Amino acid sequence: DVIGGAPPSKTPLLRALVHQAGADPDAVVMVGDAFTDLAAARAVGTRFYGRGERFATENVPWHTDLTRFNAWLEAQRI
Repeated sequence: DVIGGAPPSKTPLLRALVHQAGADPDAVVMVGDAFTDLAAARAVGTRFYGRGERFATENVPWHTDLTRFNAWLEAQRI
């Protein structure tokens, strides 16, 4: 047997997690290192924090690693 193609979209997975938690999407932060993570966050309406320089041209908070994530999260007052 062969499993071919890309992994399934992260959007339905994130949407299901937010729904199962009974959370307001704006109170959820998706942390990711791929544009598919960002796309899922935008589709579901969650916040997003990018790990990696690839997000430098996007209008999202990001850093090369997660060392600044906690300070960013505290500033959000979610």
